[in-house]
Amino acid sequence: MSKTESPAISRIVNAEIVREHFGYWPDFHDAEITKVTFEAHPGYRTSITFVIAAFEITNEVDKSGHYKLTKHCDIEISTYWHTRNDLRLLQPAKRHF
Repeated sequence: MSKTESPAISRIVNAEIVREHFGYWPDFHDAEITKVTFEAHPGYRTSITFVIAAFEITNEVDKSGHYKLTKHCDIEISTYWHTRNDLRLLQPAKRHF
């Protein structure tokens, strides 16, 4: 569970549905991206849609020693851009180790 929620989450349409399901905004660090769709639309508008298989990890362990997972769901997140320059937002930040 995330301790501090990013203010950017309030800009996500229907974020409250995810919060209602989990009881908080998850950090998705163990989630799996199961589908990515890139689309071009009329007027040079583009979109990218991600489907994320999310769940909650509990403190309980099953007979085989694996943590029990609950609250399974698929979350679809779509992003839209109007120009090619907007796609530059996707470039990863430089990381220094």
